[in-house]
Amino acid sequence: MQRSEEAQGRKRSGAWRNHDFQRFQRFSERGIALILVLWVVTILAVAVLSFSLTTRSEARAMLTYKEGVENKFLAEAGLRRAIMELFYRKTNPQQQILREGFEIFQCDGRPYEGELADGRYRIRITDESGKINLNGLTDANGVVLKNLLMNQGVADDEANVIVDSILDWRDQDNVHRLSGAEDDYYQSLPRPYRAKNADFETLDELFRVRGLTAAILLGSGEQKGILSCLTIYSRSDKINLNTAPPEVLKAIPGISGEIIERILQYRDLKPDEKVQLISGWLGPDLNAIAAYVTDAESNVYSIDAMGYKGNDKRRYAIQAVVMIEGTQKYRFLNHKSPALSES
Repeated sequence: MQRSEEAQGRKRSGAWRNHDFQRFQRFSERGIALILVLWVVTILAVAVLSFSLTTRSEARAMLTYKEGVENKFLAEAGLRRAIMELFYRKTNPQQQILREGFEIFQCDGRPYEGELADGRYRIRITDESGKINLNGLTDANGVVLKNLLMNQGVADDEANVIVDSILDWRDQDNVHRLSGAEDDYYQSLPRPYRAKNADFETLDELFRVRGLTAAILLGSGEQKGILSCLTIYSRSDKINLNTAPPEVLKAIPGISGEIIERILQYRDLKPDEKVQLISGWLGPDLNAIAAYVTDAESNVYSIDAMGYKGNDKRRYAIQAVVMIEGTQKYRFLNHKSPALSES
């Protein structure tokens, strides 16, 4: 009897253990299924998030590209407007009556703005005769370039090296000036080359001339570079007082702050107030600077055009040099798109 009860107890105990095992197995299976479901949900969430971020990045990139294209066409519109204004300037040289909306654009680098649809453009026109002509530089007038360099913070001895090296780069001999450089210097560099011994064909050649650095040419921080004050397109070795930027005016020997102020006042006169040329306006003050200046305008102009919508920090810039040939014809001597902008 006792054995029978023990046997039944063991049987019941085994049944309970089997039942517990089955329950445990079912819970385990449910736990594994839950973990799998959580993993699937996590993977799907990551995939959705990744897709969302990718879509957002692509949409932003497309928006940026669209805005860039729009800004480019706004800059192109500004460039064409500048050329049109140059034609108007050439056909109305003796304008005496100032009508609103028909003003002749000045060619001294001052900014002009215009609107097109929901965008804007800003343009600057500079007569190349108002800049220092590298291909007209001589030992006699090289002091203008030296003064420009020193006014921009270049030391006296470094300025001498740069001016003499530019003159040596252009002359046809291989004898360097006191502070200049010819083949012997350039051949000693890690990547040797020779002096050109001919006129500059592009302003980019300046980066190969001894002493000139990107900081001097393009500027650094708040210090403006000198490249915008130089040209290879002017046919004169003198500076046009009507269009020279203030930095170039300050570099002319014998010029004073008072003379510069009078020159800038003359430019702002209304057409009917300019009853005499700038040479007559300056009077005796012209004598001190006469050897370096002229009042003759050229037919070659640099144009800086910038297009933007809303915030002008996101902009597209174009730089071009244009030769006006008659009243309806022009040609590009140089064209950079996009370009660095100082506007």
